[in-house]
Amino acid sequence: MLGFLTGPATVRAAAGSATRQHPAPAGVHAELLPLRPGTSTAEVTRGGRSTARVELPYAVDRRVPVRDLQYHAATSGRPS
Repeated sequence: MLGFLTGPATVRAAAGSATRQHPAPAGVHAELLPLRPGTSTAEVTRGGRSTARVELPYAVDRRVPVRDLQYHAATSGRPS
């Protein structure tokens, strides 16, 4: 997961059944998560309030007929 935060926050991320929560500093921050079958989501919270949330529109499938080595990205869609 790659975050671009305007201020320090807590990031909750899930990849299938694997979930992680970690503090993230302001600026660009990268965090590695295990890849699991299912959907991936991330949520940024500050002061107990959710400030951004995103769900990747591409689910990870354990079995695929053709290996897809493309990278996929999603954004919370917040205005810059």
